[in-house]
Amino acid sequence: MNIFICFIFQSYFDFKGSVAIKVKPNYSVSSVEILPSRAQIVPKVNGSEISFAIREPGQYFVKINGDSENGSSATKNLYIFANPPEIDAPSKDDPNVVYFAPGVYEHKFYKLESNKIYYIAGGAFVYGRFYGVELQNVTIRGRGVICGEHLTSLGDEGRIVCINKKSNNIKIEGINVMHPKVWTIAMYQSNNIHIDNVHTISHGMSSDGCDITGCHDVLVENSFFRGHDDILAVKARDFINEMPVPQTCENVTFRNCVVWCDSSNPMTIGYETNQDIRNIRYERIDVLNISRPNVWQLEAVMAIEPHNEGVVDGVVYKDIRVDVKVPQNSLFRFVVDEGTGTIRNVRIEDVYINYGGTLGGIIYGTTQAEVSGVDFINVRNSEGLSLAEDKVTTNVYTSNINVSPNLKNGTWVGEVWDFSTEFSGFSSEQGRFNWYYKYLDGSEMKELLWNSSRNFWDVDTYCYIGWQRTDTNPVRNFPQMAAAMHPDVNKQPILIWKAPASGKILVRGKVRRPGTCGDGVDVSVRKNYQIPFWSMTIESSNQNFVDMGTNTVSVNKGDEVQFMVSMRGDNGCDNTEWLPVIEYLSLE
Repeated sequence: MNIFICFIFQSYFDFKGSVAIKVKPNYSVSSVEILPSRAQIVPKVNGSEISFAIREPGQYFVKINGDSENGSSATKNLYIFANPPEIDAPSKDDPNVVYFAPGVYEHKFYKLESNKIYYIAGGAFVYGRFYGVELQNVTIRGRGVICGEHLTSLGDEGRIVCINKKSNNIKIEGINVMHPKVWTIAMYQSNNIHIDNVHTISHGMSSDGCDITGCHDVLVENSFFRGHDDILAVKARDFINEMPVPQTCENVTFRNCVVWCDSSNPMTIGYETNQDIRNIRYERIDVLNISRPNVWQLEAVMAIEPHNEGVVDGVVYKDIRVDVKVPQNSLFRFVVDEGTGTIRNVRIEDVYINYGGTLGGIIYGTTQAEVSGVDFINVRNSEGLSLAEDKVTTNVYTSNINVSPNLKNGTWVGEVWDFSTEFSGFSSEQGRFNWYYKYLDGSEMKELLWNSSRNFWDVDTYCYIGWQRTDTNPVRNFPQMAAAMHPDVNKQPILIWKAPASGKILVRGKVRRPGTCGDGVDVSVRKNYQIPFWSMTIESSNQNFVDMGTNTVSVNKGDEVQFMVSMRGDNGCDNTEWLPVIEYLSLE
């Protein structure tokens, strides 16, 4: 069956052996990929006709005229869900079967009953949602479609398939689910759940793929999930009135799944963690798309973020393959947000990033909750680079973080330090992301001190380096950020980047002085305090950003690139906004 809804095309069918597929777009074809790449399917292109063969059941994406950074850049999104033959389809005459024959069904809420099979036959298109509480032995299966396009609630009633507390032995198999108002498949405080060969596509905000909340003994496998929020999510919280007390979430496995994330995390544990989460496993997961700035800036391919008091203990990521370029420091994010919940005993093994994507991420604990016991084994990309210790960004509240093979430096050609982003820019720690915050006191170089009340580095009221927004109309509510630098009499703030490896770098960016009073500032960029390789006087009459152009500089490991702001006659209105960007062009 072929379906087009909203922004996607999809085709699903059962087969055995092999199947030949031809795709004939009504537009010119410049490039084609069949993903996931682990399937190793090479298409033939003849003009605008694309042909290839599928020999195994699975979930496939035909990427036409796309690029390596964004799956949605393809001209059209075509998904192929190739199912194994259906076995033992139930009879519509069985009294314990609720049978949806081929046809279109008007929007309705279907309340599930225990000891029933809800069979949605191929060709059935059912508008509505399926839900229930304290269920026993319930199966939802078939080859048809459930569509939540007409759901309006942002709460529990906006979820398409929703199983609530004290349910047991729940099976969902073979169906296609699309377009909830919020989460697509939601399981709450229930046990013994098996989700197999399910395909979900959602486009609205908060349309998570599959949320396992406070459940025990769950297996999700052989499925495809696309959503505009977290995709394979594990949580432990009391979300609805029927669950006044949160329950632990234990023994959950996601395996052999293909995920597409338009916003937030493809694989996430948290944010809601009012109870402990233990023994979670992600295995053989293919990621076809991830969130990119400026859609969202706090997410990663693999994320653990306890927000409350629950402990996350015993997580395995095994055989993860990412078929899209990863933004810097966005491969993993294991961060205790607030509360007393901790993270411990995490193993990340055999991770592969296609298209030469970046390797790196963030691990942060807090004074109340340390992150401990995180092992990285064989994390690499298609350019042959492996994760190195210096690409695992930590703070002082972490311990026992191990990387194997034990590489100290993982700098690569094309690596970028963009001070405007949370991933490679401003920090409250000297040296984080290779940035240092100093000032020239007369002729003596000194370190600025972190002022937590101002969230600035400063030495006095007027000599500082901070981080502030530069725009009034941010894209998707994410403002453009810049280094805010202000000089004082005989004190010049200097933002310093220290080279982690020898090679050639490109130094670029833009700078402005937004104030209208005073007499302007002198700005310059130097290597190791030598003669500036770029400098300019910004007059008080000019409040526009000045582009630095492109400056190619050879550096040795440990060399410094210094961005300096100096006052002229007085320091009135001398706050200067600088957005430096540094990129490696080559390595020695």
